[in-house]
Amino acid sequence: RLSIRLNRWCGFDSVPHVAIFGDDDIEFMKLMKKVQNLTLNTQDKCYLLARCLRHTAVLRGDVAECGVYKGGTLYILASLLKNSNKSLHVFDTFAGIPESSGLDTAQVRDFSDTSVESVKKLLAPFASVDFHAGNIPETFKGIGPDKIFCFVHIDVDNYNATYHCCEFFYK
Repeated sequence: RLSIRLNRWCGFDSVPHVAIFGDDDIEFMKLMKKVQNLTLNTQDKCYLLARCLRHTAVLRGDVAECGVYKGGTLYILASLLKNSNKSLHVFDTFAGIPESSGLDTAQVRDFSDTSVESVKKLLAPFASVDFHAGNIPETFKGIGPDKIFCFVHIDVDNYNATYHCCEFFYK
């Protein structure tokens, strides 16, 4: 099965196989069908993201996604966390790429065809979703120094924002 191979590739050989979805991954396919037009990530990346969250969700701490675009992968994460006591923190400008460092492939204003309102509407069925709209690293100022994260998905397409995410979450 693909999930077993992905687990081994990610170094989860010592973790017992836990089915995140049904035997035929029907639940994952339902999620992908719902979000396929809301993400630029491939089905394989979304599946791997879901598997990684499943393995880290047993750790203490909340979950964050930086760079949510239209909320496709965010919806997958929220779906997997719906029966947990974890908060899902959402960081995005919701206005596209704010600046370019010269090291970026994305251009200023790329990914601007979204809004915080549309993503909030998509995530309305889920509790414990905290939106932090604005530029990174300014949006991190509202997070206390004692906050712990067990899983962070960084997909910001910008060198400076990626640097600040790594500095904030992995210090």
